[in-house]
Amino acid sequence: MHCASCELLIAEELESIPSVTSARASLKSNSATIISVEQVSDKDIERAVQAAGYEVGYESEQKPLFTRNERIWKDFAIGIIVVLGLYVLFQVFGIDKLTSSTTSNSSTGTMALLVGLTAGFSTCMALIGGLVISVASKYAENHPTETALQKFRPHLFFNAGRIVSFIAFGAFIGAIGSAFALKGTLLGLITIAVGAVMLVLGLQLTEIFPRITRGLTLPSGLAKKKHTHSKRT
Repeated sequence: MHCASCELLIAEELESIPSVTSARASLKSNSATIISVEQVSDKDIERAVQAAGYEVGYESEQKPLFTRNERIWKDFAIGIIVVLGLYVLFQVFGIDKLTSSTTSNSSTGTMALLVGLTAGFSTCMALIGGLVISVASKYAENHPTETALQKFRPHLFFNAGRIVSFIAFGAFIGAIGSAFALKGTLLGLITIAVGAVMLVLGLQLTEIFPRITRGLTLPSGLAKKKHTHSKRT
């Protein structure tokens, strides 16, 4: 697991086991706790975890340096192909000229756009994908008579809220940042530190290196609160 959405997805699948009354997954302890009215077999637990898209591990096991999960390698290869394909398209259709300035470093805008798209389709989906699916599925369950287009409204509202909030907070943070002029050694050190953090997050999200199991993540309390609210509505 690497974010709050992972906890919610696993907990939902564990709660789908007939005898389980409640379940809670913890990213911090890398484990899950279930409460049931009768003994639950290890096979049922393992099937539920696998249904959520994860695998059951044991603390005594030595994690390999590189993952043996074919799905992870397949997703990684697809991501590389998508990024390279977008780069080629940008070059062929001249999109880089639209996203960059007239300075000598004409690839800056293209690279920024590629990084943004990659982050949007990987990191953002990994962090909030479970929340969006949970909210949308619960809305569809509570409104079975609505059309497919009407059931798509939670997705539209959620992403519209993200866009508006990102623009507002981005403008606010940008205004604060414009008041500071970092130069020289300090700017270089900050750039290296940010790059190191992004590298660790990237390696953690790809799950290619299983030994990198800890990293920065969003607070799970907010996600759980939102998830509980969606269940009540």
